[in-house]
Amino acid sequence: MANVSTNDDEKLFSSQTLAQSNYVGIPARQTSEHTEKTKYSKMYEGQLTNALTTVNSKKTKHVEKLLDDGNQGWLFDLSELGGGEVSLSDPDNNTLSMTSSQLLDIVGIYLTEKLPYKASDEQLVKHLDCVLKVDSYMKIRGITSREDAIKQLKKDFRALYNASTVATITRHAKGGKKFSEKLEVRYIDAIPKGHIKDYAHFRIALSFARYLAHTTMMPYPIIILTASKNKNVYYIGKKLAAHYNMNRKKTNATSISVDALLNYTPEIPTFEEEYSRSRHYEQKCIRPLDNALTELVNIGVLTEYTWWHGKNKQLRDDELNNWSFNRDSGKDFFIHFEFKEHPFDSKDDENTKYIVQSLIEENPDKKSGSESRKIGV
Repeated sequence: MANVSTNDDEKLFSSQTLAQSNYVGIPARQTSEHTEKTKYSKMYEGQLTNALTTVNSKKTKHVEKLLDDGNQGWLFDLSELGGGEVSLSDPDNNTLSMTSSQLLDIVGIYLTEKLPYKASDEQLVKHLDCVLKVDSYMKIRGITSREDAIKQLKKDFRALYNASTVATITRHAKGGKKFSEKLEVRYIDAIPKGHIKDYAHFRIALSFARYLAHTTMMPYPIIILTASKNKNVYYIGKKLAAHYNMNRKKTNATSISVDALLNYTPEIPTFEEEYSRSRHYEQKCIRPLDNALTELVNIGVLTEYTWWHGKNKQLRDDELNNWSFNRDSGKDFFIHFEFKEHPFDSKDDENTKYIVQSLIEENPDKKSGSESRKIGV
């Protein structure tokens, strides 16, 4: 766990006493002493990319449906989260998971480096045929086995190839007017075929590149891509980054409801889901969330976070640990958080705010090397 503040002036917290008594409850405040510089990359992100992140084929509710391509598939309805619908063809042989979402993030980071905002289709098509460096992928993901990395890449590329998202997007026109547009986005149009050695050849779907080029740029904390035993670190770290990016000029930029975090995190049940199960809210909902937040502090993504009841009541340790949770607690509890060295808050020169990733390169000869579909979207 991260170090809890022991400032004597902060009478709200009893951290010194907790340390002396080997307290095993959940501290209501966690702060970091992480000294290494936090690294961020630029990444276009939006409703449709975030929708795919919320899906875990093995955990997210779905319905079986005959898809538009004529194949039987699974449909994940994420309309309540503002994400529309995610479709997955051939679900018996394809799984959307944390690693497929992370691979899509890597593709998004690559496109953000290449594409100007609102790039034309003529500009986009120059950057769709790509190769991914296996060694660089292993390094950024923290994978030591080359065989495991290649196996995972093949699985995740095929899942993204068989996935698509449909959602209604709100656009802003000149003069401040808003209009709605229904979009269908595929992510990958061609995937590696045959044996992968040093490079994985693939082609990004034009509809995905087109969508990204019209979204907002988000500073992405690269360390959440590193392999972790706690999968929730990735989900929650990305959700906090997206929330801060979307609301940074608003009063709620650094606070978020527990419900909003758990809805985005398929590995932890929501309070409503736990209500229909064993109703062990602290064990199943609160502690896993707190463990992930603690790790985000320990690895330097967050400087600190605190637990609140409502928007005005910061909790003490004893209050948090003696609370009688119920099915509505996810709406009632909030996390207040602070990013470490976030580029939007930094006074550094622009060139020092972001690192440049080079996992993916354009495929200069554009030879097949990949299994493809007809380019239609």
